Amino acid sequence: MGNAFWFSWEVDFIVFLQSKITSILQKIFEFITFFGDVYAMIIIIGFLYWGYKKELGKKIATYAVSALIVSISLNNIVMRRRPYFDHKDIKCLKPRSSEGDIYDTVAQGYSFPSGHSVDSVTTYGVLGVNTKSKLLKTILIVIVPIVIGLSRLALGVHYPTDILAGWAIASLVVFVVSKIKNKKALYLGVLLLGIIGCFFNRSDDYFSALGIAFGFFSAFIFEEKYVNFTNTKNVMNMIIRTIGGVMLFVILDTVLKLPFSSEFLTSGTMASFLVRTARYAIASFALIGIYPMCFKTIDKIFSKTI
Repeated sequence: MGNAFWFSWEVDFIVFLQSKITSILQKIFEFITFFGDVYAMIIIIGFLYWGYKKELGKKIATYAVSALIVSISLNNIVMRRRPYFDHKDIKCLKPRSSEGDIYDTVAQGYSFPSGHSVDSVTTYGVLGVNTKSKLLKTILIVIVPIVIGLSRLALGVHYPTDILAGWAIASLVVFVVSKIKNKKALYLGVLLLGIIGCFFNRSDDYFSALGIAFGFFSAFIFEEKYVNFTNTKNVMNMIIRTIGGVMLFVILDTVLKLPFSSEFLTSGTMASFLVRTARYAIASFALIGIYPMCFKTIDKIFSKTI
């Protein structure tokens, strides 16, 4: 399944990179690529939102979710096969999913654009723009996206044009979203775009992103009206809030799966996709809207014990 197209220089470049990879370098690239994964995004956005700068966390979360909906939709429209599918000289050193065969397009997804490249711009790039240090700006805006992009090439799961497209799409989404000042109109627009995408998207990632969008946007409005928590200047409290949030996400992700069989959850039916959307919407709303209600109590408990 899918479409196969590439420039010859892309294949040559990936083969060249992989020819230089030792077992140690492979582990390094696997470590680097984690920083473009969804769990890394949760930790970073959570640390900003729950502890350091709530408004910056909301901004990055909005950019990231909006760009995900756009990029995954393009992923399902273009349906570009991953490079190792069609080139025997390219090895898949880290499949997207370990639950399916590495040549299964349903399990491994499509190649264009690179989701990791999208995340690197909407998260690290935007964070860099909002940083005062020139050195840190350069690292976050330039070096981190490039290194994450190189890791995806070295691991054999993307073409260079996938990486370039991811950076371009993310930058365009950030530019457009930053121009919309009415937050509720922005949230509604992204959700409507997401609902339209349900008619042609058939990937778990898309419906996860849609659920996160519903959960985040409704929670932002709820939190602003009914919670309105304040960030903490205590670094230890920031860390504790973040650890608590990540633990809560893992618990909710596990508990919300319990009513359903693994066969149903991986069936690829519209019912399973809608359940996935609901799961992520509930978990996201709880993390962003409900969990902050506990911060005063959490801060008091740990300020006494530490």
